[in-house]
Amino acid sequence: MSFGLIGIALAIAFTGFAQMSEVVATLQRHPMPGSQEIALAGGRATIYYEFQSSYDSKPYATSPDLAIACTLKSLSGKPYPLEAPHTNVTYSSGPYAGRSLYDIEVTAPGLYTLTCGGTQPFMISLGGGIGAWFIVAIAGALMPGLAGLIVILVVTLKRRRWFKRQREE
Repeated sequence: MSFGLIGIALAIAFTGFAQMSEVVATLQRHPMPGSQEIALAGGRATIYYEFQSSYDSKPYATSPDLAIACTLKSLSGKPYPLEAPHTNVTYSSGPYAGRSLYDIEVTAPGLYTLTCGGTQPFMISLGGGIGAWFIVAIAGALMPGLAGLIVILVVTLKRRRWFKRQREE
């Protein structure tokens, strides 16, 4: 039973990290500085700064602390606020490594203009779900993993006591 719980914990962890890697690989990517037309689904999304990336077979590598400033507008010119991220997410998966830069919320799906400035070429990615899969991987693995370890500990202690009593008799 305990090894089954530990096996479940490992399966959850591997699944969570695999899903996180899939989400990272499928993020919308845009080279910057400059302006890019981006497609956003309605609701919340996160803008990530990728200090290690690849786009059209071209590698991008910049300092993780590169100073970046961005704005977001609808195609008609209506500005949308870019907020500091609610959680600071960093990731490293395959050729991509990045950190959350802004959280955005748009009321309707559509095309928007993202403008970012910086001192050298860099990559911006958009999407969501990276942090959620990381939490699934860690938290989902901890519960059954800890339960399995507790079962092993309890069984080991009970066996020791039983063997000790057997020797005393």
